[in-house]
Amino acid sequence: MQAQASKLFQSIRLQHGKTPPAVLRKGQFITGKVIRFFPEHKAMVQLGGKTIVAHLERALQANQRYVFQVKNISPYIHLKVISEKPVQKEMDQVTHILARLGLKAGKFQKQLVSMILHEQIPIQKDKLKQAFILLNRSSSFEKGASVLLEMMKRKLPMTREVFDSLYARVFQQKSLTKMASDLQFLLHEQPALTKEGFQLYRSLAAFSQVKNSVTLQHHWIGQLLAEAQTSDRTTFSFLQKAGIISKNKTYSSWQETLLNWAKQQGYIDADGKLNAKTVLSSHIPLSESPLSFLTDKKFDSTFQQLIHHGNAPEQADVKHILNMLQSARTNHQVIKRLLTSSTLLKVFDQLSPDLQKEIQGMRIKMDSTDAKQIQSLISRMEGEVQGLLEQTLSPKHKQVLQYWQFIHSLYSQGNTGKRFFTGIQGLLSLLTPNLELEGTYPSLTSLLSSVANQTKDAPIKSQTQQLLQVLNGLLLSTIQDQTDPYRQFSLQIPGEIFGLKEDVVMDFEGKGDEKGNLEPAFCRIMFYLSMPHLKETVIDMNVQNKTVGLTVYHPNPDLLTPVVSNLKPSLQEGLKKQNYHLSSIVVKSLQVHRKAHKNPEPLSPRRIPDQGLDVKI
Repeated sequence: MQAQASKLFQSIRLQHGKTPPAVLRKGQFITGKVIRFFPEHKAMVQLGGKTIVAHLERALQANQRYVFQVKNISPYIHLKVISEKPVQKEMDQVTHILARLGLKAGKFQKQLVSMILHEQIPIQKDKLKQAFILLNRSSSFEKGASVLLEMMKRKLPMTREVFDSLYARVFQQKSLTKMASDLQFLLHEQPALTKEGFQLYRSLAAFSQVKNSVTLQHHWIGQLLAEAQTSDRTTFSFLQKAGIISKNKTYSSWQETLLNWAKQQGYIDADGKLNAKTVLSSHIPLSESPLSFLTDKKFDSTFQQLIHHGNAPEQADVKHILNMLQSARTNHQVIKRLLTSSTLLKVFDQLSPDLQKEIQGMRIKMDSTDAKQIQSLISRMEGEVQGLLEQTLSPKHKQVLQYWQFIHSLYSQGNTGKRFFTGIQGLLSLLTPNLELEGTYPSLTSLLSSVANQTKDAPIKSQTQQLLQVLNGLLLSTIQDQTDPYRQFSLQIPGEIFGLKEDVVMDFEGKGDEKGNLEPAFCRIMFYLSMPHLKETVIDMNVQNKTVGLTVYHPNPDLLTPVVSNLKPSLQEGLKKQNYHLSSIVVKSLQVHRKAHKNPEPLSPRRIPDQGLDVKI
């Protein structure tokens, strides 16, 4: 990302970033104005837009602002003033709080505390001390403070590693495509590759500009040989589920045949180790191998059938229905509950039309139906639902399917929109460790760590560590406090996935739904694109109650405006099909408008914000 676009992205982030509304917590510091006094040391105190009645430890002046510490919130709010002197300026508040904490701070540390108060970010004393130390690692106060604010908002560990990773993501953004290509080239030049090195080489091919050096067949053969050497049945059982490998084939006989063939081809050496360089440099005679299905046209159609199975109802739901049907044989009240349950609705469309009609009829006249008819319905449902169970994939197999969908999409010229979402899901599956599959399909981050520890080659060690730092920063941006209803995360996606030379950067923010996912009807998404002809383009998309407003930033708005006008009707139609409405598209110049987070003046007489700072002393 170019410097100008990077500044714009961060500027928009900080302008629109939200923080949770202030909530009083025990030990918190907060400013307030005493409005009126009551008997028994009680007073009416204005905190922001709210007025509360609290117990005060001493008499204060009315209509003056003070810094309080919350001593208790139950059974009543108990406030303790930390300085008898009223505060007039924002920096008076900062000074009082630092003195109460016993922390020394210079100009920039005080400005950071002022920003924390303005953003209503809770913080512990020890974390504030760590933030002061980390602030010195930045080349500028503005950059360092914005990273620290993000760490505090997301409640991330206040460590040097986390700071450096987020700092690199925001201000030293590097192309994942280029880094992957450079590391893949270094690995290719090695005389030999470890198992992890070979896995890393194949994984990097997913978004490297030298992808053609690794074919789709290389991906499959490398994976199957690695598993066969350790008697891992994960992919074998997955292929059997799809019908690609016969269900009559035993794993031991298939494993023996595959390994013998691999030894004859030189893919496995005399010591039984996988010779990755030979696999990569060879033309693989698939027609003569146990993997001949990779060249068979049936493979593509069968794989598509497997994808269809992956979209089938959840295995747990199907099993739940079967359990209820078994109980219904002796208790007909169970079948009545099942016929009206939400679980049955999830699989209803998968049942035959005749059975659907019979279920609907039974719902209407359940009370007048005799036992024989109920038993007949139960038997029919059991038969069809059992058939659905055989089609559904286990959670483990669904993860395997997602991986191979991603790999196959890289070698196809299919629907661009479909590839876009498959690419995002695939990238996240490569990055995020999955405990159940980590040994078979290790994450890219764990492979980078393994290769960095194994190699003695300085350039490879340096490149793996740099890429690992960038990916860790990317993963950190997706971490969210589950108690926070607001969601905000970023993705940097290798452009090679979409046929672009530059990475695609996306920022997401908005409220979370019941499952913790971003609520699609109310959200905001930013895109950074660098395209061959249109060059740099930043898109800021706001969604409110499924009404979409777009602001497009471009170096040459006059050039882009006609393009946007031509595409607007098709965009409106596409959104309409998804039950969304396009309200406006505005094209602006790609310039940074820095309206947020200007460095606060230490002696500014501006109004003191009514926000707080959580401290545990």
